[in-house]
Amino acid sequence: MTDSTFEPPDASKGDIARILFYMDVRYAGDEENEPDLKLVDAVNTYGTELGRLSTLLAWHLQDPPDDFERRRNELIYANWQRNRNPFIDHPEWVFKLWAYSLSIATRVQGGGRISPENPQVAYNAGQTFEIAPDPYWTIADVRTNGTSLGAEYGTSTYAFAWSPVTATGLVEVVFAAATAAQGTPLWWLAERGITNEFDLAETADPDEDGMSTWREYLANTDPTNGQSLLQFELVQPDPDEGATVLTWQSASNRAYSIWRSVRLPDGFAERVATNLTATPPVNVYTAAVEGLPNAFFRIELEP
Repeated sequence: MTDSTFEPPDASKGDIARILFYMDVRYAGDEENEPDLKLVDAVNTYGTELGRLSTLLAWHLQDPPDDFERRRNELIYANWQRNRNPFIDHPEWVFKLWAYSLSIATRVQGGGRISPENPQVAYNAGQTFEIAPDPYWTIADVRTNGTSLGAEYGTSTYAFAWSPVTATGLVEVVFAAATAAQGTPLWWLAERGITNEFDLAETADPDEDGMSTWREYLANTDPTNGQSLLQFELVQPDPDEGATVLTWQSASNRAYSIWRSVRLPDGFAERVATNLTATPPVNVYTAAVEGLPNAFFRIELEP
């Protein structure tokens, strides 16, 4: 409550809204000395203006007529005024006289789009949505207020109508990337100039750096650039701590392991760190080496 507004209890909001709707249509100023009362979408109203209309419409939906309100309407008609509040008898008539829009939020995951985005829809009207995946993507699911439509969406444009709209809501669209046999997304291959024979292309090593294309995808390196490798960019001793500081380029949604060897012919048998979450654009890890005659390190991308 402020100096210009008040808010009744939830159980009375609809009652008050319908009283004010009645006042607007009953007192139209068409008789001598009769005021022309008008609902407006504003606060700080004065004189013959009453508000706020959008709030009253929301209250009307939130708190529909109940038995108590209908009984009161009947008693007023029978015992006193001989007229009725039509918006109690016919709540739907409110939206014949006043426009009221509801928000439908839209949300997209993956590669594609939905149109329109976040529309405002007239109460009790319908809204058609068009959904289109980007190249190399498919429509995996469409949900309204968390419930899947359960349709066959396909790889081209899909449309559906939400009707009637009687409350605010949410449309969520999930797009899934089409992949080659080893799981490499086709859009990722296409961005690197590979647009056909995807299964064969992802097993090739076009930059001859010893890593196949699908492994380069996992490492987020460039399969067309032999200098783009998953490797330590910087190896610095830290004698004060008896350690070595390892730095490498990292990519989102990856995790890494660090292996250590004291003698290269014996291989890397000791894993000193695991599940190192990526912190793009670089990761830094400090490995203990105090007391070791030698220390060699290898980085590995976790599956």
